Amino acid sequence: MLRLAKLGSKILLSNFSTLTEPYKLTFAITYKCNSRCVTCGIWKKKERNELTTEEIKRIFEHISPAWVNLTGGEPFLRTDLREIASFAGKAYMLNLTTNGILVDRILKVSEKISKLGFPKFVVVVSLDGPEKIHDKIRGVKGNWKKAVETFLGLKELERKRRNFKTFFGYTISKYNVGLI
Repeated sequence: MLRLAKLGSKILLSNFSTLTEPYKLTFAITYKCNSRCVTCGIWKKKERNELTTEEIKRIFEHISPAWVNLTGGEPFLRTDLREIASFAGKAYMLNLTTNGILVDRILKVSEKISKLGFPKFVVVVSLDGPEKIHDKIRGVKGNWKKAVETFLGLKELERKRRNFKTFFGYTISKYNVGLI
């Protein structure tokens, strides 16, 4: 509860004064992605040198935001995701966004992260409309089915872990406007 109060006060204070450090960190931990979305070209980028696990750890040694959002690309493509999440251990809330394709990995890693002690841990599964529209937007046949399977598996985890929540996230675009 104390961490929630601190997060709330930081958000409120940010409206009236300059903060000494960010209360929220959105961190793209990879540019790799196993979707081929027509709304995003991240998958077209040449492979870059990503920060190593150790480099990411050093970042978290210097800042301790109350709210951490790990994103990408597809964050679950990083085999060190659980370890990266552990570096944000002082945060009140940890958010991850996924396309849901890697069903087993997402469920296993999410369960491990849910045990790290974050008061709030949220995984958002992207879903952009009905099956045919979603798969067309995402550029991967079967993506919708895997995203739904991932979501249902995460809902089971939600029933077991009080600190864990999962939601669908929608990207509204010219390809799906009016369908959601």
